[in-house]
Amino acid sequence: MIGDTFNGPTGSQSGDHNAQYNYFPVAESRGLVVPQAAMDQARDLAWRVDEGEGRVLAQLLGVDTARINLRYTLVGGSARAALAPEAGVAVADAAASLPDIAAFYRGTRPARLVITGAAGAGKTVLALELMLALLNGRAAGERVPVRVSLAQWDTDTPLSDHLIQHLVTAYQLSAAEAANLVSYRLILPVLDGLDEMDLPQADGTPAPEAPRARAALNALNAHQESGTPAPLVLTCRTLHYDALAAADTLIDAARIIITPVSTADAVAYLAYRGRDRVRWQPLLDHLPAHPASPLARLLSTPWRLCLTATVYSRGNPTELLDHSTSADLDHHLLPRYIRATATAAGANPHGYAPEDIHLALHHLAAHLAPTTPHTPARTDIVLHRLWPTAGRTRVRTADALLTTLLFLPPLLLVPTTGNRWSFALICAAAVLTGFTAGMNRDTKPVRINAPQLVTRRGVRRLASRLKTSLPVGLTNWLADELRGRLTKWLTKWLPVWLTNWLTNWLPYGLVGDLTFGLTAGASADPSSAATPGSTIRKDTQVALLSALVGILLGMLLGGPAGGLRCGLADGLALGLMVGLVNRASRRYTVFLICARRKVPFRLVRFLDWACTVGLMRYSGSAYQFRHRELQLWLATHPTPPL
Repeated sequence: MIGDTFNGPTGSQSGDHNAQYNYFPVAESRGLVVPQAAMDQARDLAWRVDEGEGRVLAQLLGVDTARINLRYTLVGGSARAALAPEAGVAVADAAASLPDIAAFYRGTRPARLVITGAAGAGKTVLALELMLALLNGRAAGERVPVRVSLAQWDTDTPLSDHLIQHLVTAYQLSAAEAANLVSYRLILPVLDGLDEMDLPQADGTPAPEAPRARAALNALNAHQESGTPAPLVLTCRTLHYDALAAADTLIDAARIIITPVSTADAVAYLAYRGRDRVRWQPLLDHLPAHPASPLARLLSTPWRLCLTATVYSRGNPTELLDHSTSADLDHHLLPRYIRATATAAGANPHGYAPEDIHLALHHLAAHLAPTTPHTPARTDIVLHRLWPTAGRTRVRTADALLTTLLFLPPLLLVPTTGNRWSFALICAAAVLTGFTAGMNRDTKPVRINAPQLVTRRGVRRLASRLKTSLPVGLTNWLADELRGRLTKWLTKWLPVWLTNWLTNWLPYGLVGDLTFGLTAGASADPSSAATPGSTIRKDTQVALLSALVGILLGMLLGGPAGGLRCGLADGLALGLMVGLVNRASRRYTVFLICARRKVPFRLVRFLDWACTVGLMRYSGSAYQFRHRELQLWLATHPTPPL
């Protein structure tokens, strides 16, 4: 049995022992022949992951240079544990004489690691440190670590499919490219937040049944490569992992637990961040004098230490001596954390008021609250899915009304005499587009990646889409042409008004079909770039391009028949129709109008600022709150406590 081979937590084994489980070997030594295209895709993905996750780590660590070097120890007792060193630190430290997290992981056989710790202990930080260290000097063919939120995983979907979808939505890959990377074993899943998959009990303690977490662990235990345990990294809170029965934990894996920050390290961190020793001295004296006190235990995690240092960059930190429970301390620190962030010198160039920041963040946190009694709070804020928070009926009604009103300018351009058919067609386009806008329940942003269109991969992607879309457009054009010829033959039996209507249908059919075909060929799936806001910006670019093509072709075909003014009206109407149909950026704009009193109208700028100052963080194509405690507290506090 595999488990018998890896029984016992020790780091004294040979580096070549059971090398088939090593993280090191490149694809060829794992028995795979990987095409150069997949190797290039993995290299590009590694660069994107390094850039994106490096930014997230910087946000979590904060703008100050002070940092706490996390320590962790191996947890023994499992009958099927991986071989691993006894302890380690986050980053190499000569004074500690312990392996850093990358060396620790590379010394683990098989390469399956579970990172556990208390709330705010730094599990995500440690996972990010591991990812960036593995990417530093990565050899061609080695796996690319990719962080995936477990809270969004439907465990009925295979992990490989979930990874493919994440690569598509978070890193701009096509489905084929993502499938290549997964099938050629070039991805190392870093699965973040097993504890976030199930609702806790009423008192906040983890639910022992935890059906989704158990289903996830069962799927991960079955996740193999050529009959051997597949490498992965998993994070979970200690209490939640301990609540699971031994039979439900991850097998063939090494489990580590992040140790609490020592009192000496906590004092050193606060003294470095506090600077003004006079204000801080009573608290700095209290902690080492009472190392077992409730306050000392509460201030033993990086999250609460960071909260304390930020809140009391001004003010009197001795106020903390009056708080002895975690709930009381959080109720005291969290509202002050938002105010301290907003009022820090040079940190708020846009002039956001602390009360407005609290209101906007509360609205977003409430959006992530459980939607059913059996589902946990979500973590990802996706811009084009925010619109229901302003009221589903309200937004859809406003969307239909505003979209219809946009057709008023082309209607006013139609000459008052002799163009009743253009007037009727524009009215029909307005009603149809407005009705479609109001009825849409979900919209998905698209993009046009212009720089990639000139590359070999971009040309192939565009050609494949045109191969599908152009025949549809040309077929419909041919049908319109035949309909026009048939109309001339039917003139003898049909009324004049019907003949004219059918004749006018030809240019609209031709332009509409070819415009939709060309824009579908040039657009791609949703993606994230530098920030999540780019998804909306790129979708807007597609809308504008589609509208421009429609306007130009509509004027070209409508002008000769009805004059310049009529052609401009027809073209503008057609451009509006093809530019607005099923557009995520349109629905997002209507949401901002409807939610004006709840969130800033320039929401992307606000969220990007919140990431910069440490209230939020990026997560692929989504935003997340910096810490789960901050999200849950904001969801239940619509106004800041006095």
